[in-house]
Amino acid sequence: MAKENTLRLFNSATTDAEPNTSNLDYGELAINYADKKLFFRDSGNNIKQIRDDEAVSADITALAIALG
Repeated sequence: MAKENTLRLFNSATTDAEPNTSNLDYGELAINYADKKLFFRDSGNNIKQIRDDEAVSADITALAIALG
């Protein structure tokens, strides 16, 4: 049987909450479920938002389906 991988993101359900550099390491992602925002830490040590729209819900659904 193939080993299953679990993708876990730093997450928040608090409106307007954003991660900071103490929350994320380089290459890690964070999600705010309340605002539907996805964040990452860039090579300049900045937290950047990837998207802020309805497409995030579709992306999350597609990711969940892909991960099975």
